Amino acid sequence: MQKSPLSALVASSMLLTLGLSRLSAVQATELTTEYLAVNGLNFTCSVLKKKKEDETTHQHKDVMLLHGFPYSREWWSPLLNLWANTTSISVHAVACNMRGYSAGASPDNIEDYSFDKLEADVLALTKAAGFEQKDGFHLLGHDHGAGLGYYIAANNPTKVQSFTSLSAPHPKLMSEALCGDNTDEAQVLAFTYTNQYSLPDSASRNNASLTRFYRTFGLIDDSLQPEQFQKMLWWYNRSHEHWSVPRVVSDEEVVEYGSPFFLTSQRQAIPLEERPCMPVEESAQVGTVEAPVLFICGAQDPYVLCNNDYAVNVPANLMPNFEHASFRCEHNFFDEGNCDDREESQAVMDTITAFVLGNEEAIFHDEDETNVASGGATTVAVPLFAAFLSGLMSLIAM
Repeated sequence: MQKSPLSALVASSMLLTLGLSRLSAVQATELTTEYLAVNGLNFTCSVLKKKKEDETTHQHKDVMLLHGFPYSREWWSPLLNLWANTTSISVHAVACNMRGYSAGASPDNIEDYSFDKLEADVLALTKAAGFEQKDGFHLLGHDHGAGLGYYIAANNPTKVQSFTSLSAPHPKLMSEALCGDNTDEAQVLAFTYTNQYSLPDSASRNNASLTRFYRTFGLIDDSLQPEQFQKMLWWYNRSHEHWSVPRVVSDEEVVEYGSPFFLTSQRQAIPLEERPCMPVEESAQVGTVEAPVLFICGAQDPYVLCNNDYAVNVPANLMPNFEHASFRCEHNFFDEGNCDDREESQAVMDTITAFVLGNEEAIFHDEDETNVASGGATTVAVPLFAAFLSGLMSLIAM
């Protein structure tokens, strides 16, 4: 649902209502690193514990944040720093390096990356972190973390108070867009690279081309070996238990699509024969999310076409309390250069802040609005086009 141009006025009044200014009555605002042991694993987490002197139980918010591929807990730092420095609402927020990303939480078997085990990690982490609210916690997820977030929210309606998804539609909607009678062919083409990523040995195939590609362009640490990178990629493999796998498209279709460099390079890193789509079993699909859902969409996202009909026109029985907010950004929102400007990235964070910490109504910004605010950004850059492809070709040729 696109909101009206009056949303700028709504944003201003809501920010004043929430008191998003520096207040001297706030204590314990530092972002710290903690190690949380659950399910026989040890997770590295960023933790924000921020309390007001005059707080009430109603004002306090417990928030769990789930990062996406190939990122880490650090991806959430701009938002957590905003909360630490500019909001008057008490919050206990935790963002962990998830299974496969934490050095102490990276099992060696692909079976250990199923969604039920990832869900168990998240629920156990909320307890280990010491969340205080008996009526549950607020959940945020980006990319694969958002896919997992829908799963957790659907399975735990009494525990998840609200869910914010960045860059990922509900898995059932994505499944229908990728395979079946209501296929969105543009989304299939944009998402076909997941066929390469979901292979059980994708990180080591073809002389580890995918791993070297990600290392060369700074998308993962230069020292990360294929064995560890594979554990991050196993999220793709096991997620397909809960949503459909797109078909492997033809070279001709890629050319007609315009041959985006990312799509072309991934196909060259791991060439695959054409193959039909593989629908998810009905019994394994993610179900209804009863909690309020905010879907943050990047209008320029090349991977998830989140302003297409399949992602916007949501059945009421799937997400009865659903809001869709679109921004002039690509897939990653907080990354340097990912949005049209820093003000737009700040607008994303303002919208999330109002929805999660205000817990009454969200701030929405139309795609054509300019939202003036100050804010920082992380420095993980989106790879640039010509270098993106030529670099990969030189890797494969080695």
